[in-house]
This record gives sequence, structure tokens and C-alpha cells, in this order.
Amino acid sequence: MYLIQPLESLEDRLIVYNNDLICKEEIRSMVLEDFEAGKAFILYNPLKFSEKLEKHPLIKDAIIRTNLFPRKRFTILVNEEKPWAMFRNKIFNRDFKIIKDFSLKDNQENCDSVLALYDSILNNTSSVIKISSNRDLDIKDFKKLEKTVDNINDRLKMISQSPVIKVEFLDNELKMANHDIELLFGDYHKRIKNKLEKFDHLLSKIQENIHEIAYIDLSLETDEIIIGKKQ
Repeated sequence: MYLIQPLESLEDRLIVYNNDLICKEEIRSMVLEDFEAGKAFILYNPLKFSEKLEKHPLIKDAIIRTNLFPRKRFTILVNEEKPWAMFRNKIFNRDFKIIKDFSLKDNQENCDSVLALYDSILNNTSSVIKISSNRDLDIKDFKKLEKTVDNINDRLKMISQSPVIKVEFLDNELKMANHDIELLFGDYHKRIKNKLEKFDHLLSKIQENIHEIAYIDLSLETDEIIIGKKQ
């Protein structure tokens, strides 16, 4: 009798865990779209809930567990995608794959979390990197870029709490920026390692004067570095 009692409401019986990019209300609303009031608890199919949630572009997979005691409910554990960069309005993860081939235009009505993510990237309030380029980038470019960004972020931790949020390619000229400074590398294919070493020599000096520095130009072929001051 306990299992076949009809449910008139499901909303307060959906417990969500592990969500970060997607709010609990959005996850619940996706499950509730197909809710039929008056059905016995035992007749609800957790697998269908899971399949429904996994259509969301930011959900990699979802596990639904049925709890009977002390109260009938469903526990939803989501494994979200890990957005790394946005390039030409497509969001990529660290495996350099477009997240579920998401099209903003096709899904904008029922994916508030994706719209919020786009807005946060465009407004530089997200940890997802915004990449702009006047040429196509392939997987080799992404791999090299990921390594360079990670190396720069390791160094930025010493002088700033903000990681790289913008990357710009103009032909082969590379620029990176966080909330505090812009780094100019010049030709991306030439002596990146040497440019990082030049940057290392200045870290302590930059740390002392971070609020006065607008950009650091590492592009010269010589050992010199140009530091641009604010104002």
C-alpha cells in the first residue's frame, strides 16, 4: 500500500546534488515536465528521468536513486560538463570537444543555465576562457594553447587571483589577459618557452607593482621586456 499510494506532487521529492552550473530549480523543472499527478510512486521510472536530464547540454550524465524511507523521494546526482573555452560561440571542454554540439539558438528557451554561462563568459565573470581569432584553430592549436594557459595561470597565482579569461589570435600574434594585466607574446610559434622564462624573471617586480601595470610585452626577440603602465 505504501508503494502504490498516488503522488499529487513531486517537486518537493526531488533532491539534487553535485550541481554547480545548473540551478536545482532548472533540473527539477526538466523532470517535472513529464510528471503525471495521481500516479503510484512505484510506477515512476528513474531511468526516464535520467535520460531526460542527459539531454541537457551541460549534463554529462545523471544518476537517479529511489528512496523509500523515511519518505518517498528521488535523489538526483548530476555529473556536469566542464566548460573550458568558448570559441566562435561554441563551448569546448578540456578534451577539445564541443559540449554536446550545443546550439544556443535551438536551446535558448529551456536552458537558462547555458544562457547564464554565455553571459558570464562575455562579461568576463566566468573561469571559462573567451577565445577570439581571425583564423580557424585545430586540435593542435588547442593543445598548445591549453598548455600555455595553464603555465601562465601557475605564474599568475603569484601576482593575481584572476586566471586568464581572454585569449586573442591575430594571425599568429597571441595575447592573453586576466582582470589585471594583458600579456603580449607576439608570434605564437616562436620561443614560447623563452618568453615564459623572461616573464619568470620579472614576477617579483610585477607582484610589487601589479596595480600600476596595464600590459607586459614579451614579444621582442631580444631579452628585453616592455611594461606598459596604466594611464
